[in-house]
Amino acid sequence: AEEQQRVFVLRNSAVTTIQSHVRAMLARRLYSTMMAEQQQRVFVLRTRSATVVQSWFRMVLARRELSRLRVAHTARFVSVARVHLAAVCVQRWVRRVLVLRRAAKQVAAVEVMQRAMRASLERRRFLRLRAAAIVAQRHFRAAAHGRRQRFRMTAIVRIQAWYRGHLARKACKRKISAIRDKLRAINAAVTEDMKLGNRTQSALDMLLTHKQLTFVLRACENLDAATRLSTVCCEKLTRANAVPILFKLIKSCNRSKPHLAVLYHALRILRHLALHTGTVAAVVGEPDSLSMFVELLQMYRDKTDIFSTASQLIIAIAAHKDSLPTGKELTTLVTRLQAIKSVLERKAKLDSKLKNSQPRQAAAGAPTPLQFVKAIIKSFSA
Repeated sequence: AEEQQRVFVLRNSAVTTIQSHVRAMLARRLYSTMMAEQQQRVFVLRTRSATVVQSWFRMVLARRELSRLRVAHTARFVSVARVHLAAVCVQRWVRRVLVLRRAAKQVAAVEVMQRAMRASLERRRFLRLRAAAIVAQRHFRAAAHGRRQRFRMTAIVRIQAWYRGHLARKACKRKISAIRDKLRAINAAVTEDMKLGNRTQSALDMLLTHKQLTFVLRACENLDAATRLSTVCCEKLTRANAVPILFKLIKSCNRSKPHLAVLYHALRILRHLALHTGTVAAVVGEPDSLSMFVELLQMYRDKTDIFSTASQLIIAIAAHKDSLPTGKELTTLVTRLQAIKSVLERKAKLDSKLKNSQPRQAAAGAPTPLQFVKAIIKSFSA
């Protein structure tokens, strides 16, 4: 047991010795590491301090050099600026002298141009005034000459007119005497049946009784003349109830020459009746009278005499506003008239485009069918 204890003590002391040596070695290693790090920090600090001192010293040197250079540059700039300002002053003076010389030349040139322009304008004004004076003198002389010529021509024309009138009266004296004698003889030979009232009565009897076209045509001619000359004959015709017979006669006419003559005189009779206030009611009072007249315009637009007579009849009826229809009937009539107007306009355009065929000309001063239709439409719309 003592031996084991002694071995245990030896082993324990050996272990302790080994541990102490190991710990000493580790401590030496740690110390070496710490000393190396401390030396490294010291070196870095010294290096940084040296760098700061060097940079500060170099900055001081650079500032001194910069101050020296700035002073030198300022001195050099001042000297250059003085030279430049002197040159600018000299250049300004030279330019001023040149500008003044050039301005003096330009002013002289402008004065010369203005003098020439004013002279030209004054000459033009003088020429215009002289031309105007010449024109005024010419017109005045022409007017004075014209007045003299007109006075002479008026005197000559009056003398010629007086002399020609004298010759005409001298030449016509015998003719007028012969005409007067003939009229006296005719008036002396007039019988009772040739008077206007008797002719109207006989024509009415013939119209109311005869059916033969020759007698009807003769009666219409006599009634045409009687109603054109006398209002009393118009009233007599309406009292005899001849207006419905005239309407039947117009409806029964065809396009043969005798029927066209009867139709022409019948329309003229109705037109004479429509011109008087007391007899227009007899014409308008017939059923569909205006429609029949518009239909005649459409059927006989190639017959100028019938077309113009029917148009004048419608215009005469339209002059009496109380005699016109109203509402739908008037609208229908205007529509039919517009259609007739379109046909006549197309025909007029076609006639104007044809080179070899001339358009039909109306009598001098007489309205054309297209003008009649426009007048009728205007009278209906008024």
